[in-house]
This record gives sequence, C-alpha cells and structure tokens, in this order.
Amino acid sequence: MARWRAWLIVAVTVMLAWGIRGQHGHERGAAFVGAAAGLALAAVTGRERWVWAALWGSLGFALGGTISYGQFVGRALDGSWPATAALIGTGALWGCLGGGALGWGYRAASPGERARLAAGLVVAWWWLDGPLSATLDLGGLRSRGLLLANFSVVVLGLFGYYAVYRRDLVIRRLSLATALGLGAGFLVAPPWLAWGPLSGWAMDWWKWMEHTIGLLGGFALAWGVFGLPAAAPAPLSRWHRWAAFGWLFIGVPMWLWANNLVYWWWERRAVSDMVVGLVGMAWLIVLALYLTVGAARVRSGRWFQHPWSPRALRGLCLALIWFGTATAVAKTWLPQPWGSTQTIFVGCAVVLTGLLTAGPERARS
Repeated sequence: MARWRAWLIVAVTVMLAWGIRGQHGHERGAAFVGAAAGLALAAVTGRERWVWAALWGSLGFALGGTISYGQFVGRALDGSWPATAALIGTGALWGCLGGGALGWGYRAASPGERARLAAGLVVAWWWLDGPLSATLDLGGLRSRGLLLANFSVVVLGLFGYYAVYRRDLVIRRLSLATALGLGAGFLVAPPWLAWGPLSGWAMDWWKWMEHTIGLLGGFALAWGVFGLPAAAPAPLSRWHRWAAFGWLFIGVPMWLWANNLVYWWWERRAVSDMVVGLVGMAWLIVLALYLTVGAARVRSGRWFQHPWSPRALRGLCLALIWFGTATAVAKTWLPQPWGSTQTIFVGCAVVLTGLLTAGPERARS
C-alpha cells in the first residue's frame, strides 16, 4: 500500500470518527474515535496487534471525553485568551492520552500491569466525572479550568511514567504526535466557526470544525505510527482477540446505541418504552452469550485461534466504520430530515471503503 494512501485512510477515519463522536458526546463518542483509529492502523499495516491497541485507545480517548470543550470554544470566539489556551490544552492532553493509550496497547504488557493501568483509568474516570464534576459549576470557565487541571495531572503523570521514566518510544511518539495534531485542531476551531458562516453556505459549521479536528489528529497519528522502527510487535493470544472483539463490536456499539435510544425516547418521543426495553434486553442477551458461550468456545479451541489476516483486518475496520456511520446517521435522521451532516458521514465512509478495498497491500509500521 502506498504510504500516502495509508496516511489518508488513518486521517479520514479519525476525521469521520471525531464527527461521529460529536453525535454521541463525551465518553461514549470518544471511545469510538480510539476504536476506529486502532482498527484503521490494523487495516493499513496488516498487524493484528493494533486491534488490541484499539481496545486501549478507546478507553484512553473515552477518559478524555470527560472534558467538555464547548464552553472553551464559545469563550474563545469572544476573544478570551485563557479560553483559547484551555481549548488548545484540552486537545493536546486528549491527544496525548488517546495516542499514548494506543501505543500502550501496541506494546507487550503483563496481566498485572494491564490490571493496574485499567484500575487507574477507572479511578481517574470516577473522580473526574463523579465527585469533582458534581462539586463544580461547569457553566463557568474557571470551574472547567479546574476540571482540565485535574485531567492534566492524570495525563502528564502517565506520560511522565511511561514516556520519560520508562523511555517507551512507542508511547512517547504516539502521545506527542497525537497531542500535536489535536492541539492544532483545537487551535483552528474558533476561527473555523467565525469565518465559515461568512461564506454564506448553509452548513453545520460546528460539525465541519469537528471533522477538521479529527483530520489533523489523524494525520498526526499516522505520522507518529509510520515513523516508528520496523520491529515486529508481540503476538496476540486467543484471549486477546476475544476480549478486543467483544469490546469493539459489542461493548462500544451498545454504548452508542444506548445514546440513540435515550435521544429518541426521552428527547424526541419517537420510540415507546417497550421498544427501548426490548432493544436493551436484546443487547444484554448478546453480551451475556458472548461472555459465557464465547468464552467456552475460546477455551475449547473453536474461536479466535488463528491470527487475523490483512483482509480480515480491513473487514473489521470497515465493519466498525459503517456501524458507527449508520448509528450516527440514524440518531438525527430518523427524527429529522436528511441534511449535510448525514451526507458527510456517508461520504467519508464510502471514501474509506474505496481506499481500503483498492488493493491487498499493506503499509509498513
């Protein structure tokens, strides 16, 4: 695969995913960004280790989703330099954590280290989204700045330990590259919103801003990955494949659809209580079967025994891309007329499908 095409696939994937993130918001939408980015890297490199990295990347980006940046954008448009600095800092920290989580998943780690990191992320998530947020007036810039400061302690602490103290090249490079890309994306966000409407085009300029953030972040992530030394990653076990597939194709989709159902049921009154209950029950049954029957089949040697081929990795990437696209389109299109937002989503997915199916080659990572 030509290097330019690999870069473009990763960049457009993150561009689309960041726009989809805006449809669902906060942690759940950001989890999709990390998942899609990791699978795009798996698809263009042919290395299944990136599927495992996608699991951790989704968790890292999700934690960044606890920091809502809408207030910073509004104040930055009014000319507030502190808000502009906070906005850039939000993007850089978010990229540092998300890119670092992808890099952490790509490297080998013991079960104990994985458990400790997962526990640390859960505690940080609980603190930021729970007690701290509950005590702050999140409508004020100062309170959101305090929330961002707490988030920075988490991110910089992890970066300092893995990238500086342990000198992990993969984590350091992906953290810094993605931080640079998303920081730049958040820097251009206010001017995009200010100048876009002057064109006279009837567009959702906020959505275009989100796509621009994702595009810059995606290009930066690709630059970070394709600048790594050409060393073979640690192989995945069958349990790695089982866990990654379950989270990426059952856990994340359930999370996104839960947001759709709440929106249709609570805000739009477009579906009944019975429909919400039936869909929720169906998802829980699928999850329970995967955790029980699926685990038994893995243990008996029937599932996930062999590495995913490059073709299978491209299929996994496209499956998540189209599921996320359909979910985001359905959320707004079912209650409202078709518009430019849905067209952009579907257009990006079509472009990615063409890029990923144009040839069997893979880029070196």
